[in-house]
Amino acid sequence: SGEAARSYTAAVRQFGSADPGGIVDTSSEIRSLVVREESLPTETLAASELEKGLWVIRLFVQAGLCASNGEARRLIQQGGGYINDRKVEGEEKTVVKEDLVEGALILRAGKKRVKRVVFE
Repeated sequence: SGEAARSYTAAVRQFGSADPGGIVDTSSEIRSLVVREESLPTETLAASELEKGLWVIRLFVQAGLCASNGEARRLIQQGGGYINDRKVEGEEKTVVKEDLVEGALILRAGKKRVKRVVFE
């Protein structure tokens, strides 16, 4: 049900997923999350950023979740950076158009700080 899905995604956002290996495919869950979470603080970046791919470190800084590249690097090294509820594995990741869900990304730094990023 929609209510169960909302409770689940709220719990995952608050406490993290008990599915560290990403075994459960939550892509439809993520899609509904992105669409529903228009209430999240939203950062709009230029669509042209994605043309060549946007370095994940730069993405976290531009979204306002990290104050510097060094902070973003530490966040990801410590396993606290998430894009669409998937842990960012490695600071050399490049985000491309194909990573967007419904034209947006949900970024999370640690357990509490969440931003929705749209590209226009």
